[in-house]
Amino acid sequence: MSVELLILALAILVATVIVVWRYLVYRDMKSWYHTEYATLRTQLREQQEREIEASAFEPPSLLRKTIVINTKDGRTIRGVLMSEHADRLTIVEAFYLAGNGEHQLAGQTHIYRSNVSFVQEVVLTAEAVAYEEAEK
Repeated sequence: MSVELLILALAILVATVIVVWRYLVYRDMKSWYHTEYATLRTQLREQQEREIEASAFEPPSLLRKTIVINTKDGRTIRGVLMSEHADRLTIVEAFYLAGNGEHQLAGQTHIYRSNVSFVQEVVLTAEAVAYEEAEK
């Protein structure tokens, strides 16, 4: 009977050691995950703050938006900005706005930056859309 009790005590001791060891590993891993998560969260927050600060100095992109380009020689062209190059702006669906109306320009229109006086973004409101649809 003493051998059976000795084996039982040994089994209980081994089970206790395994349970304590698993608890300690779990606790260490839990704290490690929390610190890693906190570190990653801090890094992500810092990265987002850097991106926000960097974007504060960049004007918003007008790509694929309807714009009106006023040139230095007094001409006005409306269209959708498709690309910006170092030397020119490329627009499609362009209309030359003259005193007697609009004249559509076929294909892509390239306007050299040296000839651009200023650019306006066309903002369509619900009233403007309803007005344009009523004309048609």
